[in-house]
Amino acid sequence: MIRLLLADDEPVIIRGLKKLLPWQSFGLEIIGEVNNGLELIKAVEEKSVDIIISDICMPGLSGVDVIRKIRELNLNTKVIFISGFQEFSYAKEAMKHGAIDYLVKPVDKNELEKVILQTISLIKKERTDITNQDKLNQLEKKNSLETSRNYLDSLIEGELINQGNLDIKQNFFLSGPLFSVAVLEIDRIKNGNNSWDDRERKLVEYSINNILNDVILEQKRGGFFLKENRFVMILNHSADVVHFFGSLQEKILEFIHVEVSIGIGVPVSNFEEVSRSYETAKSALNTKYFLGFNQVIPFKEQKIKNLSEQDLLEYQNKIMECFIKANFKQLEESLHEILKRIKDFSFGNQSLAVSTCFSFVIVLTQSLQKLAINLTGWESDMHQIKSEMNKMDSYDGLSLVVQDIIYKLYQLISDNNLNKETLIMMRVKKYIEENYSDDITLDTVASIAFMNPYYFSSFFKKHTKQNFKQYLTQIRMNHASRLLLHSDMLVYEIAEKVGYNNSRQFSDMFRRTFGQLPMDYKQQYKNA
Repeated sequence: MIRLLLADDEPVIIRGLKKLLPWQSFGLEIIGEVNNGLELIKAVEEKSVDIIISDICMPGLSGVDVIRKIRELNLNTKVIFISGFQEFSYAKEAMKHGAIDYLVKPVDKNELEKVILQTISLIKKERTDITNQDKLNQLEKKNSLETSRNYLDSLIEGELINQGNLDIKQNFFLSGPLFSVAVLEIDRIKNGNNSWDDRERKLVEYSINNILNDVILEQKRGGFFLKENRFVMILNHSADVVHFFGSLQEKILEFIHVEVSIGIGVPVSNFEEVSRSYETAKSALNTKYFLGFNQVIPFKEQKIKNLSEQDLLEYQNKIMECFIKANFKQLEESLHEILKRIKDFSFGNQSLAVSTCFSFVIVLTQSLQKLAINLTGWESDMHQIKSEMNKMDSYDGLSLVVQDIIYKLYQLISDNNLNKETLIMMRVKKYIEENYSDDITLDTVASIAFMNPYYFSSFFKKHTKQNFKQYLTQIRMNHASRLLLHSDMLVYEIAEKVGYNNSRQFSDMFRRTFGQLPMDYKQQYKNA
């Protein structure tokens, strides 16, 4: 609605004006009426008035004084004066100062309607012009901001823009003395999940954009832009910025119930070096996979913690030992230890964590299969396992996938008697291989298998096609042969090394096994 104010020192004139035209049908609202020039100025100052219809001569201030005051106040109020013939000189003066028109008393309805329509048209045109100018200004501001954001994007990628750098500093109020880049990534809706459709994500991004406008742009702390579903922010500061980003994170959670993680790069003093801050901010954010969601993570140099193939093999042997002993508690402890080592080794690199865990599981299952362990009932689709690992959005989730696989293997092995026998033999053979140089006996090894010697003797022969003494001798002789051919040790030294206190007894046993005395065997090998 267009707001209309009537002014005349004769109430009868005002009543007549109110009845002269159907004001509401013109989109006009009469917001008041006054009886003198002073009241008119007061009403104009206190109310938003679009049109004034006023007598040109009223007590207090004349119409010319009133219109001058309106112009001094820089108001866009339109004034239409009513005058008598004797006041014509006043009317001409008022027109010079910007009055729309003047009407001679008594006011003709048609003339008034014509002037009102002209005034309404003028007001609408001015409003349209103002709206268009505002839109143009906003568009120019948006384009300038977008250009600066493009410059900023290039700058953080290590491209020096020169003139563009000045625009960035001016548009984002980046004066230093320090500059820090931070990268913000949406985690999940509070008490929900992160499976959003495009519309939901855009709404969340729009809301975060508004918050960043308030706390960064409006407070002239720096700039930001959206890059690959992450908000990249650059701040100028003189003190620590961790508290600022912590407050920002809390504000986002409070207002829109969305968890976000923020990686903060190292501060730099040279504006052209913000690319280094950006790279370290991304590295910091990447650690959220290992640290958890809803984190503010300043960049820290990570010490490389090595994890070799030999280390993984040793951990695999530990897991196998737990299978052999049917020791679930030890299995839990060993699994926790290896997962902790993998986490330390791959910290900050999600793909390395996944590939290492996947490799560990693959090698373990292949080792079990080589031992003829029956794994029927376990879905061993490696592509499915890899896909499941990749789906996890945190290292804790990845660890649960690995644990679930290992525990299922443990259960399958424990529930199958044939597997139990195979694992017992693994345990026995492992013990013999590690202790063949000692004075081990059938009784000693039977106790390892938790069997009486008589039953164990039959059990051992069933699985090896040899009795215990023959098997032990074969192991000792194989090691003796290797030492003879690949070391400078003397015969008596080798005898002691493989579990014989008497070198003559050793030589006799060696001849029975290989058909030659030890030194003849060695010489024949050299000649060959």
